[in-house]
Amino acid sequence: MNERKRLRVLFVTNWFPDADNPCRGVFVKEHAHAAALYNKVTVLFLSLKDGLTAGWSGISRGVEDDIETIRFTQRKHRFPKIGFLRDLSGQVKFVRKLISDDRPDVIHAHTYGSGLPAVIVGKRNRIPVAVTEHWSGFTEERLPRFEGFKARYALNHAQIVLPVSGYLKRRIEKHGIEKRLRVVPNAIDCRLFSPSPRRGGRTGGISRFLLVALLTPVKGIPYLLQAVRALKVKRGGGFRLDIVGDGPNRAEYERLAAELDIDDLVTWHGTLSKPNIAQLMHRCDFFVLPSLSETFGCALAEAMACGLPFVATETGAVPEVADPRGGILVPPGDSRALEEAIGVMMERHREYSPEVIASTVCDRFSRETVGRMLDEVYRGLVHRSADSRNH
Repeated sequence: MNERKRLRVLFVTNWFPDADNPCRGVFVKEHAHAAALYNKVTVLFLSLKDGLTAGWSGISRGVEDDIETIRFTQRKHRFPKIGFLRDLSGQVKFVRKLISDDRPDVIHAHTYGSGLPAVIVGKRNRIPVAVTEHWSGFTEERLPRFEGFKARYALNHAQIVLPVSGYLKRRIEKHGIEKRLRVVPNAIDCRLFSPSPRRGGRTGGISRFLLVALLTPVKGIPYLLQAVRALKVKRGGGFRLDIVGDGPNRAEYERLAAELDIDDLVTWHGTLSKPNIAQLMHRCDFFVLPSLSETFGCALAEAMACGLPFVATETGAVPEVADPRGGILVPPGDSRALEEAIGVMMERHREYSPEVIASTVCDRFSRETVGRMLDEVYRGLVHRSADSRNH
């Protein structure tokens, strides 16, 4: 797609989908697909796993979804702080060997954890390093001391830091990160997630709405379940909530739904593939996001790319993603506000234009748009690196 020379870009990440966790780091994979539209991308996934023999490490290499992917797996130390230097040393040695065989023009790390070996190798080999930051921990007032040290070292030694939202950029700056920061958002596959002419779940007057999320406390799911309970008391039924996702609190939330006597109105789908999520979105009337904090909101953006109106909490980066023409924003942690907004959306969701909603996100977050932004970043880094070597 780009007539200019395609740069060689090495993605380095410790978040990436695998057989054990197919949802982990899916946004990194989308970034790789976006970058690969304009440049040659290889992904290096640095993984630490429990249960392996002491000192064990393994390497696999192949093409996954048209992206060259290398997986370097090490045994996780039972005491992470003690094993940190050992793990980092192993990762640095592997990255050094990798770039000696095929030197990249740019190293693009995702999160400060993988940024550590990236900046160490990049500095020694005079390869510019960009770090995209996704981590929600920066939204806290204070970082744990050890994590704060690692984050500041990695991000302050990169040539550029790329937070995925303006909200996350402001939070990172509060933690002593002094490097140049530029917002480059997460990417959405707008070919897979697109409006369907047959959208909607109304069958016999049933209204259907959807949440896609990791089932953890920050997603605010108890507030949504309480809102569903209040709607059931008022309406008696006539609607269904679909929840896609898994996580450490799933059993707790399923018990809460049973205690609230709404388990007949809630369907727990567990983890689904992206194509299956897109199909489910096409069968629903609107999307709901009750999060207490969001550094971006990929599932919200994907739902909007499908043309779904939304009810979402006005928190973190959500107002950056959620164009007001596409739905209703409510305060976080407020089940009554959620209930009222969902009730309104049940009656009015057909008044929203799927095409307008989709365009508000795909114009900003498509793979093509994000890929062009990354291409501009990479070429700027390469240009500045060449200038510094010449002087």
